[in-house]
Amino acid sequence: MSNKIKFSNIVMISEVPIEINQYFSFYNIDGVACLHWNDKPKIYRENTPTIFLQAMKIAFPQIHVYPNTIDGKSIFDDFKSYIIDYFSVDQRIDIVNDYKTKLDDKVKQICDIHKKLILHHEKLHEKKQEDYLDFWNVAFNKYLEACDCTSVERGIETLISCLETLIVDAMSEISYRTSLFTALAYTDNQEKRKEVFAFVKSMYNVRSKVIHGDLGAIKKYMNKHTMFDDYLCLKEIVSTVLMKMYEENKEAYLSIMQESIFNTVIKQKDNITSQGV
Repeated sequence: MSNKIKFSNIVMISEVPIEINQYFSFYNIDGVACLHWNDKPKIYRENTPTIFLQAMKIAFPQIHVYPNTIDGKSIFDDFKSYIIDYFSVDQRIDIVNDYKTKLDDKVKQICDIHKKLILHHEKLHEKKQEDYLDFWNVAFNKYLEACDCTSVERGIETLISCLETLIVDAMSEISYRTSLFTALAYTDNQEKRKEVFAFVKSMYNVRSKVIHGDLGAIKKYMNKHTMFDDYLCLKEIVSTVLMKMYEENKEAYLSIMQESIFNTVIKQKDNITSQGV
């Protein structure tokens, strides 16, 4: 049986079907990506729709992934994400239709993420506590929770918590450490690192207001019409760091980043000394 699921906010340019594996293929229907899912008699992880939808959520952080069936009921119906409602001052914005992205350039990334998630679910199949409580699995579940939150402010709060799980081990100066290590893990570009550091710090401020119930400050922030865009930007950063940390030894990775910071500081000090400043 073949199920067809339309992603109304994912554009497809190619007129030739794009195959993900033997079970999942995308077809172009009126310029929109339509997923054909071949439902074999036995459900394997390779053709489990929930795992594939998880891969889509990581590969497309810049939109809210929302599948719709176009020819009858599909098992996807049971796993639809909530639509995140964003209320501006004078109108409600339909985020599903307002934000679009293109499929074609993302195919390799989708396949890579999908394969990694299949392996991840295989590892969890034995349900060993140490695997379930592994830092990456905890962060992975937080990311999915952030994708399915019913409010943008809750989504931002959960994404920051996801970064904390991925990228820090200390309880002191946690906002600074999370912002700094996220910037280092996200990109090698120095200017972009500065931007990411400042942005994540600003998202920490939003998170703090949400946690402490500062509704007046949240209302002012929402009135700037940037809250949902900030949520999507943060989701893109988190999804990138999430997959970079896949199968990484967290302690060793953080040690390398700290060493990189110390080396940078020493080099800058040496440069200042050599210039006679």
